[in-house]
Parts: sequence; C-alpha cells; structure tokens
Amino acid sequence: VWTGNYNSDWNDFRNWNYMTVPSTDVDVIIPQGTIRNAHIYTSNAYCRNIVIENGARLNISDRQLIVSNNMEIGEELKFFGELARINVEGNITWKNGSSFEASDTACVITVSGDWKFETGAQADLTGAIVKFDGSDFSHLYINSTGSRFGRLVVNKPAPYSLSFEDPSSEDLVIMDDLIVSVNCKFYQNSIRNLIVLGDLYAEGNFYQQHGNT
Repeated sequence: VWTGNYNSDWNDFRNWNYMTVPSTDVDVIIPQGTIRNAHIYTSNAYCRNIVIENGARLNISDRQLIVSNNMEIGEELKFFGELARINVEGNITWKNGSSFEASDTACVITVSGDWKFETGAQADLTGAIVKFDGSDFSHLYINSTGSRFGRLVVNKPAPYSLSFEDPSSEDLVIMDDLIVSVNCKFYQNSIRNLIVLGDLYAEGNFYQQHGNT
C-alpha cells in the first residue's frame, strides 16, 4: 500500500507500508488521503495488480509502469512527457469518477486483456495512443458517455482479436484513427455505434457484425 510518507517517488522504499518497492508479483493499492500522490519518474515501475482508489492519483513522467495482471482506476491517472507508458498484461477497468490527463499526444497505454469504461467514468483519452496486443482475445465494454479513445491500434496476431461487445450501453468513440494492423482482426459486435473521427486503416480485417460505423 502506498503511503507517500517520505516523498512522491514510487521507487523510494520509504513510501510503502512494508518499506519495499513493489515488484512484478506484488499487488499495489494507491489509497485516497495519502500525504503525497504516487509519482513514477526516477525509473520504471512494476506490480502484479494495481488499484487506484477513488480520491487518489497516479502520475507518470517519461517512465513506464508494467502491470503483470490487472489495473483498476478509481480516480485520476496523469501522464507527463511523450515517453510516459503503461503496459497492462491483463484487463483495465475505469471506475465511476475515473479520469485521464496527458501532456503529450505520444504517450501510450498497451493492453493485452479487456478494457471497460464503467458507468460514471470520465476518462477522455484523446491525448493518448491505446494499443491492444498479446496472445489472447480482448473485448471493449463501453458504459460511460464521458469516456473516449484517442488513437486505437490493434496489434493482436491472428487468431486473436479485439472486439467491441455487449453489454455496452454507450457508443465507442475514437477521436483519432482506428488502425487494424496486418494479420490482425477487429470485430464490431455491439448494437451500439462505432464512431471514428479520424481514419480507419484496415491493413488487417475489420468485421461489421452489428450496429453502425
């Protein structure tokens, strides 16, 4: 559990309740009400699962957070600099009240599992690139009117794919381009609309099963 008792540096052991910087097999909680917000800026950071509770914030400046399982965002995630990165090998869930801010449009979030915008999330990722990769099937569930993507890239090799699925109560909005890379697949399986304000590059396969694009 993050305490922030000494400074804001994620990689300073004095800021953690067990006086140990998390590794790839450690679950992390960033709670509300800490003295200082957690900040990844001196070197890359690692954990197994991470929960950013409602009322808490995580900052990343030109470094990478590698999450070997799942990430849950309950409040604020902020990126500073074009080299800010998150790599999540499991699922990402944006909870009610969650938000995103980026100082540069080159920052990247890479996901191998599912992506969920829950009701009440306010995660506007217009200033980010979201990439889906890895050897697993990934699904998008959109249940928030205040959340949207910037650029969305599908890099999952066949036979794996990314799909927009039900139950989704809201449209999938992409403010930039949707890119389906060579030998990759995207499925529009939801009855909701897929809205792409940039270009649709389908070097791989794009399947329209339901809804409108």
